[in-house]
Amino acid sequence: MFYDICRKVLRLEAELFHRLRQTRDAAPGILRLAACYTAGLHQLPPVLNRFRRDYPAIDVRDSYHRIGEVHELVLDQRADLGYLCYPRRGAG
Repeated sequence: MFYDICRKVLRLEAELFHRLRQTRDAAPGILRLAACYTAGLHQLPPVLNRFRRDYPAIDVRDSYHRIGEVHELVLDQRADLGYLCYPRRGAG
């Protein structure tokens, strides 16, 4: 089960980067990223550095919060993307 889920995550990551490469020349914009402290401060820096290098026209505004706050920021559309170590289940 773990193996299957990991494969799915890697497939989704590859699809995401494929789509981002297709939009590399897209209009500049802002991406509001809310992340939980645990995953965000330890895992995101190298990923964000690479993303910012590859997509300089996109202004990534990252902020770090408790898990519940990340959910609320995304659900209230005050963040475009949330990065969590333990997402909660539920609608939305």
